[in-house]
Amino acid sequence: MPVELSQRHIPTSDIGTLMALIILGGMAVQPMVPWVSKFFGRTLLMAMFCLMGVGALALAASDARLSVLAVSLFVIGMATFALYPIAINLGCDKLEANHIVSATQVMLFSYSVGSVIGPMVADLFMAGEHGLMEYLFLTLMATCVYMLFASIKNKGHIVAGE
Repeated sequence: MPVELSQRHIPTSDIGTLMALIILGGMAVQPMVPWVSKFFGRTLLMAMFCLMGVGALALAASDARLSVLAVSLFVIGMATFALYPIAINLGCDKLEANHIVSATQVMLFSYSVGSVIGPMVADLFMAGEHGLMEYLFLTLMATCVYMLFASIKNKGHIVAGE
C-alpha cells in the first residue's frame, strides 16, 4: 500500500497517517464482527464486508481528494481486517473440539501462502492506472460473489442469522 500511495503522488508525510487509518479501521471493526454475526450468517457477512471494501475502493478511484482517500482507506481496513476472523470462525463451524487446532493450522498456512502469492499477483496490477486498488477491487468482488453463491447454496436463499 505505501508503494501504491507513493505512485499516486501522496506526500511522504501523509503516507504514514493513511497507513495508520487502515490499521485503525481494522481495529475499529473487531468488536463489531461478533455483534453483527448474530444477525447475519457468516458467509453472507463475509460477502457484505467484501462489498463494503469494493464500495470504498470505488470511492477512492472516483475522487482524488486526500480526505476521500483517507475515509476510503479506513473503510478498506474495516472490510479486509474483518474477513480473517469470520473465515476462521466459518472454517471451524461444526468441527469437533479436537479438530479445531488442526483446522486453524491449515487455515493459517493457507493465509501464509496467500500472503506470499498475493503481493506477486498484485505487482502485475501496479503498472495499471489504478494499481493496487484495482487488484483489491477484483479480489474483493470475486470473494463477494463467491460468498453470495455459497450463502445461497448452503441455505437455498440468502438469510439472516445462522
